[in-house]
Amino acid sequence: HLEYLSDDPDIDLFCIYIEGFRAWEGERFLELARKITASGRSIILYKAGRTAEGARAVASHTAAMAGDYAVLERLLRDAGVHVADSLEEMEDSMKVLTLLDGKKAAGRRVAISSDAGYECSVAADRLGSMELAEFSGKTVERLRELLPTGFIDIHNPIDATPAITTGKYGQCIEAVLADGNVDCAIVSNVASTPFQENLPPGPGHREDISRETSHPSTIIRLFRSTDKPMVVCLNEGAIYDPAVEMMEQAGLPVFRKIDRAARAMDIFLRIRGGGKS
Repeated sequence: HLEYLSDDPDIDLFCIYIEGFRAWEGERFLELARKITASGRSIILYKAGRTAEGARAVASHTAAMAGDYAVLERLLRDAGVHVADSLEEMEDSMKVLTLLDGKKAAGRRVAISSDAGYECSVAADRLGSMELAEFSGKTVERLRELLPTGFIDIHNPIDATPAITTGKYGQCIEAVLADGNVDCAIVSNVASTPFQENLPPGPGHREDISRETSHPSTIIRLFRSTDKPMVVCLNEGAIYDPAVEMMEQAGLPVFRKIDRAARAMDIFLRIRGGGKS
């Protein structure tokens, strides 16, 4: 199947699940993989049968040889294939590579912003191949104007605190995206604050995500305004699903946990920015 599809010019991304190879199939697969990745297209692969127990399970229902996973993984990565560690990672990889298509992976200097300090710390622990961007003096001054009173230490990741309003948070992101020292951005929001507009109309609150000034509308506008890669996180429970769906329907890669958002951005930059994944 891969051989047949590899010459299709309309396919930019191949997502593959394999359990093993029959005799000589592995060599041919790697040959095709090198051809595809050399053409600028991408392959995401999940390999089952990594352990002795998994290999026995594979053999029991496909009769395929699972082989030595460590050796195969190295060969796949050398061929430019991104080997996902889990089905969750495979799903997230597909999301960013599809929805960030057209964005420029010009570098790995990332700006991280959240209205919760713990998310900033978690994201900083999940940089992978990324590095924290150093904001320009102009950006620092602009952030100092926008962030809540008493916020003195302006740095990356930006802890905007739960007191920041939707409008000012959007202006912070706008300033960061305009900074020449920033190549990409991870923008998160812990939604359960009265200062951010993340709910559809309903009793007991005045929020309305359909407004142009709402958080989802603001993030959609900012995403569309830049060619820099940007992933979004909206934490909290099911009551915020409509806001997530609104952004996803607009074509934004949205995650519910910031560690997944950071990993997804790192995967995008590894694959689209060049270098082995």
